[in-house]
Amino acid sequence: VVDWAGQTGRTKNCKVLLGVNRAPFETLFLDSVADAQRRTSERPKKRARVLASTDLGLPEVTCPGPPACCGTVLTTKGQVGPGPVKVGVGVMILQEGRDGYVLVSRRKGSHGAGKHQLPGGHLEFGETWEECAIRETMEETGIELKKCYFAAVTNDYMPEEGKHYITIMMVGTCAASQEPQLLEPNKSDGWSWEPWGKLPGELFHPLQKLHASNFKLPLPASITA
Repeated sequence: VVDWAGQTGRTKNCKVLLGVNRAPFETLFLDSVADAQRRTSERPKKRARVLASTDLGLPEVTCPGPPACCGTVLTTKGQVGPGPVKVGVGVMILQEGRDGYVLVSRRKGSHGAGKHQLPGGHLEFGETWEECAIRETMEETGIELKKCYFAAVTNDYMPEEGKHYITIMMVGTCAASQEPQLLEPNKSDGWSWEPWGKLPGELFHPLQKLHASNFKLPLPASITA
């Protein structure tokens, strides 16, 4: 089991969770790959996965533990596979008076860079889908959603990126007076209203799957809840 060291407030260490079957996990904080190798080799009956923090600048190596070790690969990008399936939320924003259009931007600085995406992000612990959609829309675009509801779900396995997401697609409306702002320029290159039937360029995996399905974009006036 792997988790980011950054989520524990330790930005220069690796975090390793060790366990046997369903036994309680033991948490170790490691200072280097050598430390990870030593710790895992000392536990020949336990399975381990090791994730390197990106700021360690480590070369690509394979966890050298005993045969019971899962053999997870450490990389300088901090990628690991297979990893946990994550939950994302995408938001189709429908502006009043602009029927048939959604807000999209081109991704930057992450997997799927250069492809067009909807506003959205990771579902945080304890959030509802609606809360996540409203928060991410505000954080990325400055738009305040008036109404928001569940629309669809996509199963997004991206083996070339070493990632697997379940993406909850939400639909929300905003007032005609609201226009998007580029609030996270490190993540996208600007927002634009585009017709659902003719979305530009390559589409990010979740949006591409939804767009290729028989999903019909609703009209803003039809959303009543």
